[in-house]
Amino acid sequence: MGRRWFVSYNSQDQALADRVASALRARLPEAQIFFAPASLRAGGYWLPTLAQEIAAADVFLLLVGEKGLGRWQVLEYYEALDRDLNRPDRRLLFLLAEGQPAPGLPFLGQLHWTISADPASDAAIARLLDGASGAASGQAELWRHARPYLGLLAMTEADSDYFFGREAETAATLAALADTPESVTLLIGNSGVGKSSLAQAGVIAALKRQAWPAADGAPRPWPARFGESRRWCFLRMTPGEKPVEELVRQFENEWLYDATDPDAERRRAGWVANLMDGSSSLAGLMSATLMRLAEIGREAPSGFLVYVDQGEELYVRAEAGQRRRFSEILVEGGRDPRLSLLMSLRADFTGELHADRALFDAHRRIDVPPVRAETLRLIVEEPARRLGARFDPPNLGADIAARADEESTADAGALTLMSYMLEDMWSDMVRRGDGILRLRADSIELGRVLAHRADAFFDTHRASAKEIERIFTLKLASVREDGEPVRRRALRSEFSDAEWRLVSELADAPNRLIVTAQRGGLETYAEVGHEAIFKRWGRLREWVGSRQNFLVWKTGLESRRHEWSEGAESEDLLLRGAPLAQAQAWLATHAEDLDKAERGFIAQSGAAEAALRERAEAERAQRETLQRRLLRGAFAAVVAVSIVGAATVWKWREAEQQRSEAEAQKHEAQRQSEIAERNFGAAKSAVDGLIFDITQGLRDVEGMRTETTMRILDRVNGIVDRLARSAPDRTELQRTRKVMLDEIGTTLRTQGATAEALARYREGLRIGEELAARDPDSADRRRDLSVSHINIGNVLQDQGQLAEALAEFRKDLTIAEALAAKDPANTFLQRDLAVSYEKVGDALREDGDKTGALGSFRKSIGIRETLLARNKSDRLAQRDLSVSHEKIGNILADQNDLAGALVEYRKSLELREQLAKVDPGNMLWQRDISVSQEKIGNVLRDQGDKASALVEYRKSLGIREMLAVRDPLNTQWRRDISVSHNKIGDILRDQDDNADARDAYQKGLAAIEPLAARDPLNALWQRDLAISNERIGLIRQKSGDMEGARRSFEAELDICRRILQRNPDDIQTRLISVFALWSLGRLKGAEGRADLEQSLAILKPLATAERVDAYRRGWIPLIEGDLAKAVARPREGR
Repeated sequence: MGRRWFVSYNSQDQALADRVASALRARLPEAQIFFAPASLRAGGYWLPTLAQEIAAADVFLLLVGEKGLGRWQVLEYYEALDRDLNRPDRRLLFLLAEGQPAPGLPFLGQLHWTISADPASDAAIARLLDGASGAASGQAELWRHARPYLGLLAMTEADSDYFFGREAETAATLAALADTPESVTLLIGNSGVGKSSLAQAGVIAALKRQAWPAADGAPRPWPARFGESRRWCFLRMTPGEKPVEELVRQFENEWLYDATDPDAERRRAGWVANLMDGSSSLAGLMSATLMRLAEIGREAPSGFLVYVDQGEELYVRAEAGQRRRFSEILVEGGRDPRLSLLMSLRADFTGELHADRALFDAHRRIDVPPVRAETLRLIVEEPARRLGARFDPPNLGADIAARADEESTADAGALTLMSYMLEDMWSDMVRRGDGILRLRADSIELGRVLAHRADAFFDTHRASAKEIERIFTLKLASVREDGEPVRRRALRSEFSDAEWRLVSELADAPNRLIVTAQRGGLETYAEVGHEAIFKRWGRLREWVGSRQNFLVWKTGLESRRHEWSEGAESEDLLLRGAPLAQAQAWLATHAEDLDKAERGFIAQSGAAEAALRERAEAERAQRETLQRRLLRGAFAAVVAVSIVGAATVWKWREAEQQRSEAEAQKHEAQRQSEIAERNFGAAKSAVDGLIFDITQGLRDVEGMRTETTMRILDRVNGIVDRLARSAPDRTELQRTRKVMLDEIGTTLRTQGATAEALARYREGLRIGEELAARDPDSADRRRDLSVSHINIGNVLQDQGQLAEALAEFRKDLTIAEALAAKDPANTFLQRDLAVSYEKVGDALREDGDKTGALGSFRKSIGIRETLLARNKSDRLAQRDLSVSHEKIGNILADQNDLAGALVEYRKSLELREQLAKVDPGNMLWQRDISVSQEKIGNVLRDQGDKASALVEYRKSLGIREMLAVRDPLNTQWRRDISVSHNKIGDILRDQDDNADARDAYQKGLAAIEPLAARDPLNALWQRDLAISNERIGLIRQKSGDMEGARRSFEAELDICRRILQRNPDDIQTRLISVFALWSLGRLKGAEGRADLEQSLAILKPLATAERVDAYRRGWIPLIEGDLAKAVARPREGR
C-alpha cells in the first residue's frame, strides 16, 4: 500500500477533493496525503514545488469532479506520467465523478479507473485502495465515460489523446517556435480546419508534455529552448473589441490579486494606456508578472507563451487604433527571449494580414490545409477504438471520412461538421448503452445535424421567432462589407431577460449551438459554437440576406462607436456629414434593432453637428483671425502698432494742448487740468496695453520668425520712444518705456536671441537707474532695478557667463534684502527676496558651488514656507514653495543624495497636483506637474530603476501632449514634447532596446524640426534640433550604423556652426559643438585627429575661464586620451 499520495484536483472542486483526502487519511492514517492548497495552484504555470511532491509520491490520484479537468491537472498528470516511466512501483489512479466525461489525456485508458456517483464514498475509496495495491481496474467500457468528439468546440490539451492527423503541422509549428523565436508563428487555414485544436491539443499539449510529436520519420530531439516548457506560463486570448486590454487581462489573472481589489480597474487601465502610447511593452508585462510573483513568494515561470486564438477578430471587431498597436506590441514582444507567440488566423483574412505591416513583416506562416481522406479515417475511427467502441457497419467510419473529404473541397467547415455529427452519434450510443456507433450510410450528411438541431429548436420556439432572429443576426454576428457574417461575442447585458433564456437553452444539450462563458470574474458572454452555422443553417442565411445592408452598416457603426469610446469620447470621433445622415436614416426605421449605446452615439453625434452649425460663423471668424495671425502676423502687428500708436500720440497731444490752454485760461485751469490728466492716463493705458499684448502675444506663436518678431517689436519701440521723448519730465511714461524694453527683451530671450535681449535689458536698466536717481526713496524704483538685474543675469547665465551673471543676481539680492528689511509685512517684497536667493542659488549651482547654492535655496524656501503659513489659500505661494522643493532636489541629486532628491521632488509634485486639482484648466500648473514627473524620472534612472523612470517620463509626455492639443500654437509645449521623447529614448537605449530608442529619438526630432525649420534664427530651437541629431547619432552608433551616426553628428555640428556665426558667445552651443566634434573624432579613428583637436581648442579656454561645469571639464582628459589613440594609429599601422 502506498505510503505517500499526491491528489490532483480542480480547485473549483476543492470541497470534493477535501472529502476524498479526508477519507483517504481515515483509511490510511500512516500515509502522507499531499493535498496542494489552492494558493499553490493559482496561476497558469508549473511550479517546481509540485513537481518535487509528485516525484516523491508512491500513488498519484487524478480526480475529476463535476467541474471537469483543471488546467493545472494537465501539467500534474504529464509530470506523473514522466515519473512513472522510471518507477515501476508507482501507481497512477483515475477517480471520475459519474456522469462527467473523462478527459482525453494520453495513456489515461491504461490507468486504474474508479467511477462513482460519490467519489468520496467508502466504496469508491475501497476501489482506490485496491488500485494502489496493484489490482486491475476491471473497467472495460471506457466509452461510457468519455467524450472524444467535441462537435463545434475546439480540442484543448486535455483532449490530446483524441487528437490525430496533425502531427506534421504540430512538428512544423514547434520547429518555428524553436528556430525563429522572435517571429509570431501564424497558423493560417480555412474556417473549420482545426487551427485552434492544432494549437491547443497539438502544440501546447506537446510543450506541456515536453515530447516531440511522432511526425514523418524519427522525432526531433527536444529543443534546448523548450527545456523547461512545462514551467511556462501559457496564456490564451481572443482579440475581441479591445485586444490590448484583453492582453493585459490575461497577465493580470496571473498576478493573483483579490477579485474584489478596488484598484484592479485603475491598474488595468494604466497598463492599457501605457501599452497604447508605447511607454510599456509585453516585456514590461512579463517583468511585472515576475515582480508580483516574487512579492507574494511564488516561484516564477521559466517562460511565457501567448496564444491569440481567432486572430481574425483583430480585423473584424477591434478598433483601428487598438488593432494597429496590438500588432506592434506583439512584434516588439517577440524580441524578448522569455516569450513565444502563436496565433491562428482564417485564410480569408490574409489580405488584412498583408495590410498589417508590423505583423506581416514579423510572422512565420504555418499553413493548416484541409485534412485528406486517409487522415480523416484515422480521426474518425481511432478515438472510438481506443475507448472500446466500434462502428456498425464496420466500414461506417471510412464512409464518413470519405464523405467529409468530398465535401471539404467545397466547404471549409466540413471537418467541424463531421465532428458535430460524430458527437451526435456518440451521444446516441451512450444513451443506448451498447458501445456501437450507428448511422445508415445513405444518411451521411455532415451539415444535417447542425441544421436539424437549429431548425428543431426554432420549430419548438416559434413564439420567440423574432427574438431568435435578433440573437443570431444582431447580437452574435458581425457582417462584413462583402455580406459574409462572422462570429461576434456579445455580453450578457446586451440581451433582454427573455433573449438570455433562449441563449441558455441554445447553449445546453442537446442543442449546443451557442457557447456561453465567463472569464476572470468578468461579465458572462455568448457566441455561436462555430461559424459553420452561418453557412449551414438556411433560415439564418435568409435572415442575414434580407437585412444585409442594415447589418453591414450596423457592424461599421459598432466599430465607430468603440473608437469614439476608446478615444475619451472626443467630439472629433463622432459621426459627421454623410455618415451621420445615414445613421439618422437607419435610426428612424430600425430604432428597435439598435441598442441604447448605439442610439446614444447617433444622438450625441447629431447634437454635436447641430452645435457645430450654430458655431460655424463664429468659428469661421476665429479661423480667419488665426490665419491672419500665422500668415500675416507681421503685417497685422504693424497695423496694430500704427493704429494704437496714432491714437496714443493724438491722446497725448490733446493732453498737452489742454494743459497749455489751462495755463492761458486761469479761470478754467482746474477743469482743464483734470481733463488733461485723464487723457494722459488714457494715453499711458493704451501704451501699456500695446506693450503687453504685442510682446506677450509674440512669445509662443508658431509660424512667426524671429526676424519678423524683431521688426514688430522695433516698431513698438519707436512709437514709445517718440512718446517718451516728447515728455521727458513725465516719470510714468519713462517707466513705461523701461517696462517696454524689459518685455521686448523677454520675448527675444524666449526665442533664443540672447544678444538682442541683453541689449534691451541694459537699456532698460539705464532708464531705471535714471528714474531711481530722481526718486531715491521710492521702493518701486528700486524694485524696477532689481527686475533689471535679474533679467540681465538670466541672459548672461544663458550665455555661460556665470561670474557676470552671479554679480547681477547679487546686485538684485542687495536691493531685495534692503526693501524686505524695511517692510517685513509686505508679501510682495518678501516674495521678491525669495526669488533673489533662488537666482543666486541657480548661478552658484551652475558654477559648481553646490554647498553655497543649497544655502541660498534653504533661505528661499524658509521665506516661502512663512508666506504660505500666513495665507494657506495663496496659490502663488504654494507654487513658489513647489519650485523651492524642486531646486533643493536638484542640488541633492547633484550631490548624489538620490533618496533625498526624490523626497524633495515628490513634495514638489504633491503641491503641484493640489494646485491642478483646484484649477485643472491652468496649463502652467499642468506643465509644472510634467516637470516634476520628469525630475522624479531622472532620479529613478540614476538609481537604476529604469522601468519606473520610463513610467514617469511617459506620464510627463502625456501631459505635454495634452497641452499641445489644447494650445497648438504654444511652442513651449512642442519643445517639452521633444525633451520627453529624448528622455524616453535615453532609457530605452540604456536597456539596449535600440529600435524603440531610435523611434523615441525620431519622435523628439519630429517635434522640434518644424519649429527649427520655420525660424533658422531662433537659437533655442536650433540647439534643440542639434541635440536631437546628437541622440539619433548615439543610437545609430550603438546599433552599428556608423555611417548613419556620422551623418547625424555632422548635422549637429553644422547647426552649431550656423548658430555661432550669429552669436559667437553662445556657450551652450559651443559645448554642444564640442561633443559633436568629439563624437566625430572617435568615429573617424586616425582621420578624426583634427576633430578631436578642435574640440579641445573650444573646451580648454572655456574651462580655464571657469565657464563650464565640473562634468564638462571632465571631458578634457577623455578627449585627450582619444586624441592620443588617433595620433598613435598611423605609427602602429606602419
